[in-house]
Amino acid sequence: MGTLQRTIARLRAELEGSGGGGGGALSAGKHDDTETGKMRHEIGRLRREKEDLAEACESLEEENRDMRREIQSTFDRGEGAPRDDPGPEMRKLRRTAQEAEKEAGRMKRMLSKKSSENDMLVDELEKVRQAERRLRGKCRELTSELEVNGWDTACCMLSSPSVYHLSII
Repeated sequence: MGTLQRTIARLRAELEGSGGGGGGALSAGKHDDTETGKMRHEIGRLRREKEDLAEACESLEEENRDMRREIQSTFDRGEGAPRDDPGPEMRKLRRTAQEAEKEAGRMKRMLSKKSSENDMLVDELEKVRQAERRLRGKCRELTSELEVNGWDTACCMLSSPSVYHLSII
């Protein structure tokens, strides 16, 4: 019977270590403190950040388009310097447009990186959920096996993170 007790203790420790929170009904109130809750929070934060970056990227692209239109209209009106000598204002506008293009590129790369991070966290969250379900099922199975063999599982107490005390009826 000692092997069964050690197996239950090990499974409960694994359940706690995987973010499952420990002992079945006792851990239901601690759901937000689990790894799952933390991952959900991180996914939400990443989604908000992704939306913010997408808006910033769109804004920079619009600014770039506006600057290009302004440069083109200046040339169309004949107010600009000849093409071979653009002048200080045109050089400044072109430099600003190039900087806006670079910033838009950086924002797109950052958005892509955050999207892949978000996808990775969603996958990891699903793996943790599956492990938690599997370990909870195993714990229920072993608890019912203990009850069938005459152990009083209502008296199971956690005295330390890895040691459980069971009393015989």
